Amino acid sequence: MEVPEVVPDKQRVQSFILGGLAGLAAGLLFAPRSGRETRGSLAERLWEARDRGRERYLDAQERLRERMAREREEGPAGEPSPRPDPRAEELRARVRELRERLLRERAEGPRDVGGGEGGGPA
Repeated sequence: MEVPEVVPDKQRVQSFILGGLAGLAAGLLFAPRSGRETRGSLAERLWEARDRGRERYLDAQERLRERMAREREEGPAGEPSPRPDPRAEELRARVRELRERLLRERAEGPRDVGGGEGGGPA
């Protein structure tokens, strides 16, 4: 009894793609519609596929956001997470204040650090 030869996965994929392209070419050549109609139909299907893909992407993104929010609230094992450390919240508030102050200073422009008129070191 002979053991059949195993075809590597890469070769199977290449054969599948090549067969698909050959089928597509044959379908286009023997299509009952004109070239303009066929191209219009293909373009319409591509736009629809693009829109469906975009919708699926946005849905998956929303589900991921919801899951991340749930994980933050409940913790990874579905158990309620421990209460946050009050010092951590205080630190976050201080960081926010510092960031806002730096952004305000940057928006106001450079300051004259030398003091007095003349603007430069003596």
